[in-house]
Amino acid sequence: MRSCAVLALLLAACTKAQPLPSSLPAAPAAASVASVNPGLEAPLEKGLRVELRDDGTVDVDGVNASGDGVKKAFAKQPGDRALIHASANVEWGRVVFVLDQMKRAGDREFVFVVDGDPALRTKGITFPKAADVDSELGPRVLVTLSPDGSTHVNRTALTGSLRAHVKEASSHGESPVLVVVSADTRTAFARIVETVRDAQLEGARIALAVSP
Repeated sequence: MRSCAVLALLLAACTKAQPLPSSLPAAPAAASVASVNPGLEAPLEKGLRVELRDDGTVDVDGVNASGDGVKKAFAKQPGDRALIHASANVEWGRVVFVLDQMKRAGDREFVFVVDGDPALRTKGITFPKAADVDSELGPRVLVTLSPDGSTHVNRTALTGSLRAHVKEASSHGESPVLVVVSADTRTAFARIVETVRDAQLEGARIALAVSP
């Protein structure tokens, strides 16, 4: 799960992470800038449903997609939106593997959904160009989700709400703030989704990173 291809996450190249410009610390692994579609109104039933099951298997539209089955399933339906469903405690590393397979089948929009909790879902996210991380201008916030359950913002323990931090950062520039969400592969899916959702609700763009 820690292979170079997987750690590269949504980027095509298998290289070291590009340092984030500005005074903030660089994301600890390859990151991917993602644009955000406005609103949460898109029906959850529209798109290919990817289900990461608790027994370790993965289904795409109800059909088992073990190994590179995710890539093959999406290659048959290029451009279709992906609805990535998993229970709250599914590990982030499993989701990263699915994203990597999905990216290999071509660019598409995807949404994260926590099964059993309708409030825990993200807005649409799209795959970026690899150069976007390094060229992205404007305010940015690095959010690190630690294995011990703590959250740090720009290497400082989070106090108050993440939304308040993002809102404050947004006030320092005209372009939307870039929030880099970095997490260990063992991090629970629900923590990723909640963090991304809260940042998106303040109009932020999202970058995803895997901690070494």
